Amino acid sequence: DRYGANDVHVVYPGVEQKTIVPKTVQEHPTLLAVGATNKRKGLVDLIEAFHLVARHNEKVQLQLVGPAGNDEENLHQSIKKLPSEIRNRVHRLGFVPKEYRDQLINNATILVHPSHYEGFGFPVLEAMATATPVITTTGGALPEIAGEAASKVCPGDVEALAGAISEMLTNEELRKSFAMAGIDRARTFTWQQTAETMFNLYASLP
Repeated sequence: DRYGANDVHVVYPGVEQKTIVPKTVQEHPTLLAVGATNKRKGLVDLIEAFHLVARHNEKVQLQLVGPAGNDEENLHQSIKKLPSEIRNRVHRLGFVPKEYRDQLINNATILVHPSHYEGFGFPVLEAMATATPVITTTGGALPEIAGEAASKVCPGDVEALAGAISEMLTNEELRKSFAMAGIDRARTFTWQQTAETMFNLYASLP
């Protein structure tokens, strides 16, 4: 629309295809969010949603992985306002090496990606590739990337986010369903396909 282009080709990035490792049985279910603490990532929404969920689920934990961004202080204050028994279940891990990050994604009960806007959304596909069920939003490209293989809510809707988390935590069959759908979805985003599509696009130019 902006540039008046009438011949547009979208080439999707790929995601590393993982060998599915069996999930370990967890005494404490874990929600994981991956990404820099920028405002558009919706992490303050997640803290508020976690508060609603954790009041009724005494075991659920929240892990936040990623470097500090432009909303780090706001996020810190949001966590600080939580009741101590809930605040103690929020773990701000910051930046971690890729191998550890991959392990956290694989071990998470649910990956929650509450972003208000994404141009792509790699963590969503990275979780799907390891059979970790995903809850995300309809912000930006996320619906296009996740398809029907993730639970989606409107960006910024804290109550809907909390509801989706609670439902998936208590419904094992739903988690399994999204895990299986996620594996199939992630397999459609390969770097081989990215390279072939780019090659064919360049080859088609006059």
